[in-house]
Amino acid sequence: MEDSVQLKNFFAVGLVKAINIIVVILNSAVAGAMFWMVVSRHFLPSSPMLWIEEMIILLALWLYFIGGASCSFSDGHVKGGFLDIWLNEKKQQLTRRLAGFCELGILTAYIWLATKYFIHLFNSNKSAIYLNLNKSYWALSVVVGLTLMSFFVVFHIISSFKHSKNDEAEEPSHDNHTI
Repeated sequence: MEDSVQLKNFFAVGLVKAINIIVVILNSAVAGAMFWMVVSRHFLPSSPMLWIEEMIILLALWLYFIGGASCSFSDGHVKGGFLDIWLNEKKQQLTRRLAGFCELGILTAYIWLATKYFIHLFNSNKSAIYLNLNKSYWALSVVVGLTLMSFFVVFHIISSFKHSKNDEAEEPSHDNHTI
C-alpha cells in the first residue's frame, strides 16, 4: 500500500516538474519570438515574418493552459479570504470540497466541448494562414490544459478527504472533562 502511495507521489511530483519545465520553455519561446518579431520589423523591413505572430499565439495558448494547470496543482490561483473569516474549519473544508466538485463538473463540460471542437478542426483540415499548421494544435492546447487542471482538482478533492480523516483521527476525545 505504501509503495503505491510513493508511486503516486513520484508521478505527481514528476508531472509537476515536467509542467514547470514546459512553462519555462514556453515562456522563453514566447519572449524570444516577440523579440525577434520586433527586431525583424525594425531592422529587416524587407522580409516580413508574419508567421511569427501565429506562432506566438499558439505558444501563448499552450503557455496559458499549461500554466493554469500548474497553478491548479499548487493551488496558487487568486482566492478570496472571506471563508477564513466567516466559516469555521469544518465548514471551510465542506465548502472547498463542494467547490471542487462544481469545478470538476464545469471542467468536464469544457473538456467535452473542447474535444468536440478539436475533432472538428482536425477532421476539417483547416490550417493557419502562414504556418500551414492544422488549427487543431490550437484547440489541443485547451484540451490538454483543461484535462491537467481536472486531474489536479481531483487530486485536491482526494487530499481534502485524506486531511479530514487525519484530523478526525488526531482530534482528542472530549468525553472526560477535567478542570
